[in-house]
Amino acid sequence: MSKARYARMKEYGKLRKEYLAKNRLCQKCGKKATDVHHLRGRTGRLLCMEEHWAPVCRRCHDWIGANPIEARQEGLLCELGKWNTP
Repeated sequence: MSKARYARMKEYGKLRKEYLAKNRLCQKCGKKATDVHHLRGRTGRLLCMEEHWAPVCRRCHDWIGANPIEARQEGLLCELGKWNTP
């Protein structure tokens, strides 16, 4: 891992913890949120861009990955062509 990526991951860890403390419920099912879902990807500065995050539980996070069409319809995934773009 590059030094720049390491620094971003360290920053992300702190931001993630704060975000989940403020956003305690899964955006999809309403249960306890345990994960931060990146609506537009995690590349570069997207990793720490909270405006593209959603609080989700592990089960719903897995569902988003397995059901991209439905996730897009529910606003849990960006539009086609916007992945990994700020």
